[in-house]
Amino acid sequence: MAPTAISRRDVFRSIATTQYLDWPAYDSTPLYDQSSLPALTEDFRTVSGVWYEHNAHDSVEGFVCQYPLSYAEFSPHDQYSGPTRYEMSQLFRAFLLIYSSKPS
Repeated sequence: MAPTAISRRDVFRSIATTQYLDWPAYDSTPLYDQSSLPALTEDFRTVSGVWYEHNAHDSVEGFVCQYPLSYAEFSPHDQYSGPTRYEMSQLFRAFLLIYSSKPS
């Protein structure tokens, strides 16, 4: 099923109302901040689990394109010296799509 505004809302409502899930991870502990890659990894796992389990979304591309990255701070990890054509969040999404399409 293709993601819709309602299905995206349902995913995050489910996360917000589940007691044992803390999302975003950087809010749940002082060990993480918005530039923490382990926090981003933890959040990605949390959202992807709910995304596929509760809403029958079947597209990796849809998930990667819809995942909210506005809170993530990529600048500490940006190793490009000059201006680039793409923002780090776009490159992150492209990396995820490439990585997810490789056979395991």
